[in-house]
Amino acid sequence: MDETHIVFEPEIKKTVSEKGKKQAQIKSKGNPKEGCTVVGCIGADGKHLPLTFILKGGSRVIKWIKQDISNTNLKGNCTFFANSKSWMTRTVLMKWFKEVFLPNTPTPCALFS
Repeated sequence: MDETHIVFEPEIKKTVSEKGKKQAQIKSKGNPKEGCTVVGCIGADGKHLPLTFILKGGSRVIKWIKQDISNTNLKGNCTFFANSKSWMTRTVLMKWFKEVFLPNTPTPCALFS
């Protein structure tokens, strides 16, 4: 299992402009605090578990995301959790373990720390 934070609007550190122009227009400076955490897990047998997205917010955010996905042609199996910072916490880890890992992992299974 691994997790990584994905920034929706990364901070802009460089701009590109025409040579000789005195000003370069920047439409957005970015917002590195807005994003989500993506959790992935692949077993030794090559089987992967559904991707998990940890979003900032509460249960209402999860409901909106699920409604948006159901209104598209997106197919796939993924799960969503939410908390105040969109980070992995002990609570989210335990929910992920019980709701994603255990149901998708056949027995016998070896866990390594």
